[in-house]
Amino acid sequence: MTRDRFLRFGSAAGYGLGLAAVVIIVAAQNGLGYDVHAYWLAGRHILDGSPLYAVEPLTTFGAFRYPPLFAQLAAPFALLPEPAFSWLWRGVCVVSLRYLAGSWLAMGFWLLVPLTLTELSSANVTFPVAAMTLLALRGNATLLPVAAILKFGPALALPYVWIVMRSARRGLLTGLGALALAVAGSVLLAPGAWRDYVDSLAYGADYALNDRDLLRILPNALPDFALRFALGAALVATAIGYRSDRLVYVATVVTAPVLWVSRLMPLFVVPRLPGARFRD
Repeated sequence: MTRDRFLRFGSAAGYGLGLAAVVIIVAAQNGLGYDVHAYWLAGRHILDGSPLYAVEPLTTFGAFRYPPLFAQLAAPFALLPEPAFSWLWRGVCVVSLRYLAGSWLAMGFWLLVPLTLTELSSANVTFPVAAMTLLALRGNATLLPVAAILKFGPALALPYVWIVMRSARRGLLTGLGALALAVAGSVLLAPGAWRDYVDSLAYGADYALNDRDLLRILPNALPDFALRFALGAALVATAIGYRSDRLVYVATVVTAPVLWVSRLMPLFVVPRLPGARFRD
């Protein structure tokens, strides 16, 4: 078998697994997903005027841990039935995955990894956030602030882009300004929701990370995230010195607030990033 045939066969096998996953999701879950359920429910809460946040474990089904702005933007789409909302968001995840993979052929190989299918099934913001981060490292940092407010880890890339990638500064400032205006409008519309959101950030202080699919250094969620964020900041400082896109990208991925094993899938991008770049 020639190399090209092998690559096509391997990629086709990945798409076959992806199709099988779609069938299973439809048959077993009615098209719904674990994380995307929380997004749809948050949008419904905005429409119904219900509280967005509750004192409950981080892994409670339907628990929403993102800023109110995300729920407000999801609200119009939450008018759709939940299955339609779920597949619409999965479509965003698939487009993001295609960008991360670099080609449709390469995307097939990503689909051979079960953790990719896990992420697409649950439909978290993992792939969209990683795609926005990769886009920033390729020179368009307009959406990087959005990635930062969703997952916190991409915030570590902000000083790297500003210091190392001077040509991307204008886009970064545009993104920061647009996000600041959006957040200001969101706060004016729902100041109580933002107070509840800030309070909810402390929920993880005493929450024990016991799930076998979670990667952690410390036993409780908030201290574990704080330590990983500090280590990520140190990694970014090193990345600035070496001008290494790889190091800063890794830092943004591993500092997810709660690090499930499947959240590491965006690291497949790392070999395609420059280990060091010329001065911008």
